[in-house]
Amino acid sequence: MYQMKLLNIQHVIIDGGSIDSTLKIVQQYQGKYDQLLLSERDDGIYDAMNKGIKLASGEWIYFLASDDIFKNESVISNIFDNHFNVTNQFIYGNVIFSHSGIRYDGKFDSEKISEKNICHQSIFYHKDLFKKFGLFDLKYKTCADHVFNLKCFGSHLNLQYLDIDIAIFNELGISGTIVDEQFVNDLDQLLVDNEIVCKKTLIFFKKQNYQFKNSYSLQLAKILVFPFNLLNKMKAWILQKF
Repeated sequence: MYQMKLLNIQHVIIDGGSIDSTLKIVQQYQGKYDQLLLSERDDGIYDAMNKGIKLASGEWIYFLASDDIFKNESVISNIFDNHFNVTNQFIYGNVIFSHSGIRYDGKFDSEKISEKNICHQSIFYHKDLFKKFGLFDLKYKTCADHVFNLKCFGSHLNLQYLDIDIAIFNELGISGTIVDEQFVNDLDQLLVDNEIVCKKTLIFFKKQNYQFKNSYSLQLAKILVFPFNLLNKMKAWILQKF
């Protein structure tokens, strides 16, 4: 994970207790970079990312997985020297898929974010966003960042898209190969809760309206109210006659 304050970069390395040569490699760079290392077992990707957020000390946070790399060495300086807008707290660009070479995926709007996610390897988050919305929800195994991004889009933040390739992303990793069933089940409600106006939310409300109109409770209510409506009509008819 990379975390920035202006162009002072702090490397927060979250290792899941690996037993390979990872720690030895990290130790080779001690003193060369401002870095923090935490090596212990975690409860998945987002638990590790949450630990990194808590340890980060600056204003901006960027997440880079072990099988991803920056597009080039000048990406960060290019963004914060030439394109940075202080009014924005969510800056994002594109990634290049390392296997297919596909460029993913341009500017997002409410409709697009309801269908697919922005790669977190292309996003720079202001740390205040995690104070506002909380950390990543661990009940989502591969889509907690999508849930977080829905919160950002629904809150009408100033989202800054840059037509820049930020990272080379391994699309065959865990997030690209495992279906997050909890997220799939919750998606419609998440869109509604975060006030994301799109086709999915319109379909959701139409479905809810249909279910209500055809519900047993509404039919029973109509039966119970019918005699009173009938009496009111009879009363109105009698008053007209006399």
